[in-house]
Amino acid sequence: MTELLIKGGTVYTPDGARETDVLISDGVITRVEPSLRTDGKVLDAKGLYVLPGGVDVHVHSRDPGFPEKEDFASLTEAAAAGGVTVVLDMPPASSRPSRPWPGARRASTSACGA
Repeated sequence: MTELLIKGGTVYTPDGARETDVLISDGVITRVEPSLRTDGKVLDAKGLYVLPGGVDVHVHSRDPGFPEKEDFASLTEAAAAGGVTVVLDMPPASSRPSRPWPGARRASTSACGA
Protein backbone atom coordinates (compact mmCIF):
# COMPACT_ATOMS: atom_id res chain seq x y z
CA MET A 1 0.00 0.00 0.00
CA THR A 2 1.26 3.46 -0.94
CA GLU A 3 0.32 6.31 1.37
CA LEU A 4 0.65 10.08 1.09
CA LEU A 5 -0.18 12.41 3.98
CA ILE A 6 -0.86 16.05 3.15
CA LYS A 7 -0.30 17.72 6.51
CA GLY A 8 -1.68 21.00 7.87
CA GLY A 9 -3.20 22.49 4.72
CA THR A 10 -6.41 24.48 4.47
CA VAL A 11 -9.10 22.10 3.25
CA TYR A 12 -12.59 23.17 2.19
CA THR A 13 -15.26 20.84 3.57
CA PRO A 14 -19.06 21.05 3.67
CA ASP A 15 -18.58 22.75 7.06
CA GLY A 16 -16.24 25.38 5.60
CA ALA A 17 -12.47 25.88 5.52
CA ARG A 18 -10.33 24.25 8.19
CA GLU A 19 -6.69 23.45 8.73
CA THR A 20 -6.38 19.67 8.71
CA ASP A 21 -4.60 16.64 7.25
CA VAL A 22 -5.54 14.51 4.25
CA LEU A 23 -4.48 10.86 4.04
CA ILE A 24 -4.36 9.23 0.61
CA SER A 25 -3.96 5.45 0.35
CA ASP A 26 -3.30 3.91 -3.07
CA GLY A 27 -4.58 7.07 -4.78
CA VAL A 28 -7.82 7.28 -2.77
CA ILE A 29 -8.56 9.87 -0.07
CA THR A 30 -9.25 7.75 3.02
CA ARG A 31 -9.28 10.25 5.90
CA VAL A 32 -9.59 14.01 6.40
CA GLU A 33 -8.89 14.97 10.00
CA PRO A 34 -6.20 16.65 12.12
CA SER A 35 -3.12 14.95 13.59
CA LEU A 36 -2.91 12.00 11.19
CA ARG A 37 0.24 9.87 10.94
CA THR A 38 1.68 7.62 8.25
CA ASP A 39 4.79 5.58 7.49
CA GLY A 40 4.49 6.82 3.89
CA LYS A 41 5.43 10.12 2.31
CA VAL A 42 4.46 13.34 4.14
CA LEU A 43 3.87 16.60 2.29
CA ASP A 44 3.87 19.76 4.44
CA ALA A 45 0.98 21.96 3.26
CA LYS A 46 1.03 24.48 6.12
CA GLY A 47 -0.10 27.85 4.71
CA LEU A 48 -1.35 26.26 1.47
CA TYR A 49 -4.80 25.34 0.14
CA VAL A 50 -5.59 21.70 -0.57
CA LEU A 51 -8.01 21.62 -3.51
CA PRO A 52 -9.29 19.00 -5.96
CA GLY A 53 -8.06 19.08 -9.54
CA GLY A 54 -9.76 21.54 -11.84
CA VAL A 55 -11.89 20.68 -14.88
CA ASP A 56 -11.60 22.81 -18.03
CA VAL A 57 -14.61 22.12 -20.23
CA HIS A 58 -13.53 24.21 -23.22
CA VAL A 59 -9.97 24.02 -24.51
CA HIS A 60 -8.48 24.15 -28.01
CA SER A 61 -5.31 22.14 -28.59
CA ARG A 62 -4.86 23.57 -32.13
CA ASP A 63 -4.43 20.02 -33.37
CA PRO A 64 -5.30 19.02 -36.03
CA GLY A 65 -4.33 22.04 -38.02
CA PHE A 66 -1.68 23.92 -36.02
CA PRO A 67 0.32 21.39 -33.95
CA GLU A 68 3.32 23.73 -34.07
CA LYS A 69 1.36 26.10 -31.80
CA GLU A 70 0.08 23.42 -29.43
CA ASP A 71 -0.88 19.76 -29.57
CA PHE A 72 -2.80 17.53 -27.17
CA ALA A 73 0.38 16.44 -25.36
CA SER A 74 1.58 19.99 -24.65
CA LEU A 75 -1.97 21.08 -23.72
CA THR A 76 -2.40 18.32 -21.14
CA GLU A 77 1.11 18.82 -19.72
CA ALA A 78 0.38 22.52 -19.18
CA ALA A 79 -3.04 21.74 -17.70
CA ALA A 80 -1.58 19.24 -15.23
CA ALA A 81 1.13 21.71 -14.21
CA GLY A 82 -1.64 24.19 -13.36
CA GLY A 83 -3.71 21.71 -11.34
CA VAL A 84 -6.23 20.90 -14.07
CA THR A 85 -6.92 17.16 -14.17
CA VAL A 86 -9.60 16.97 -16.91
CA VAL A 87 -9.84 18.82 -20.23
CA LEU A 88 -12.52 18.64 -22.91
CA ASP A 89 -10.84 19.45 -26.21
CA MET A 90 -12.90 21.37 -28.77
CA PRO A 91 -11.94 20.90 -32.42
CA PRO A 92 -10.78 23.97 -34.31
CA ALA A 93 -13.37 25.55 -36.62
CA SER A 94 -11.17 24.64 -39.58
CA SER A 95 -11.65 20.90 -38.97
CA ARG A 96 -15.20 20.43 -40.20
CA PRO A 97 -16.33 16.89 -40.96
CA SER A 98 -15.84 15.85 -44.58
CA ARG A 99 -19.49 14.82 -44.86
CA PRO A 100 -22.49 15.69 -42.70
CA TRP A 101 -23.80 13.36 -40.05
CA PRO A 102 -26.56 11.25 -41.70
CA GLY A 103 -29.23 12.27 -39.17
CA ALA A 104 -28.37 15.98 -39.19
CA ARG A 105 -30.91 17.04 -41.84
CA ARG A 106 -33.64 14.84 -40.44
CA ALA A 107 -33.06 16.14 -36.91
CA SER A 108 -32.98 19.79 -37.95
CA THR A 109 -36.12 19.59 -40.10
CA SER A 110 -38.08 17.63 -37.51
CA ALA A 111 -37.11 20.16 -34.83
CA CYS A 112 -38.81 22.96 -36.75
CA GLY A 113 -41.92 20.90 -37.52
CA ALA A 114 -41.15 20.14 -41.19
